[in-house]
Amino acid sequence: MTDARDFEPPPPAATRPADELQIGYDLENVYCAYAEWLVIITRGFPDFLLEDVHDVCGWTADRIRELGVDPAVVDRFEEIVAELPGHHEFVRSFGQDWLEARARVSAEMEDLQRVVRAAIDAHRLQYFDYGVMLCRIQMCVRMIHLNPTLLEDIADVIPDLKQLYHAELMRATAVLQTMVAYESPTLPRDPAQHHLDQAFAAFTDYLAVWRTGEARVTDDLCGHLKELTEAIGFRRKDRFKQDMTWIRHPKPLTEEERTPLPVPHSSDDRDRLESFWKQTKQTAVDGDVEGYLELMSRLLEACRSVLGPVHPLTLHVHVDFAAGHSAVGRTVAAILMLHDVASTALHYYGPYQPARYLIAAHAHSYLTLVAPDLAESLYDFPLKSLVEREEADLPSALHQARRTIRKSLGMDAS
Repeated sequence: MTDARDFEPPPPAATRPADELQIGYDLENVYCAYAEWLVIITRGFPDFLLEDVHDVCGWTADRIRELGVDPAVVDRFEEIVAELPGHHEFVRSFGQDWLEARARVSAEMEDLQRVVRAAIDAHRLQYFDYGVMLCRIQMCVRMIHLNPTLLEDIADVIPDLKQLYHAELMRATAVLQTMVAYESPTLPRDPAQHHLDQAFAAFTDYLAVWRTGEARVTDDLCGHLKELTEAIGFRRKDRFKQDMTWIRHPKPLTEEERTPLPVPHSSDDRDRLESFWKQTKQTAVDGDVEGYLELMSRLLEACRSVLGPVHPLTLHVHVDFAAGHSAVGRTVAAILMLHDVASTALHYYGPYQPARYLIAAHAHSYLTLVAPDLAESLYDFPLKSLVEREEADLPSALHQARRTIRKSLGMDAS
């Protein structure tokens, strides 16, 4: 026999790393933005980086919800991400109140990390921890590599910043080495993540040699970090390309898709459509439901054309249109539409926008009649995080929405 006709085996297929690795990394990254000095020294995030962080943390929030974490807690995480400072709004003086506020958010992020970690299956827990430590190591490397001119404003406060982060780098690398070497039946490895385990084992083998030498942040260390992130399929820095990382999650939407370009219209256009909406609702009150549905169909088409498909008035009209279907016995169609409208509002309106909650509350009011389970789910997220918090703890833009929704739910007197 001869092996001359043998074919080369195919290269090993890339393995999608555990989602928990990404979750741990992302949560630690947000924590570091509030607890560490990097964002203070660099005066906030540039706009393109803020966009990327918002995208990836949207993915993280989805995964955390799938773990069964309280939706109100996840909603707060999204608010914290939304509050990440950009260059334009970053404060120029670091007063005691501002520093204390950052410390409170840091503590919230620590609590969130503990809650998420407790929700993760034991077979996947170590990958969450790997993600946390990988983020810390990369953060320390960035701090040590900072341009010296950026440190001038803070030199009087922390004159030995690089030494501080070098000590943290030594601690973080030692912790990661211990994690990778640890074997216990209470923390079993996932056989499907053998490739991931091998990549981290190879990196900690390098760290064992690096730590016994000068342990300096050199191009060699950065090269091994890059090799690790590439070997495990981790997000790359070029606009967070997915590669094999987010197979189950759709690629983050482009800005044009995520926030549709508004349809140009005047306030008079909107007022006319809103007036027609109020007149049309009277048709249903008079008992002509089929006539009401015909008028609402035309109004919905006009709103989509004049105002845009996700304008708040368009979505409110769609809710009433869905409710009309329930009134004539087409309950399944009504439920599907109400669920779709609520999901659309959550997708396009962030945690600081009143429309997010007002549209969800409008859909919730009808779902309580036809799909109580869905109504309860919609209350848990996002309504609960608005109506059960004190008004003083919310941005002023949400105060009126909170009052309106609490009154509609019977939580406050008319």
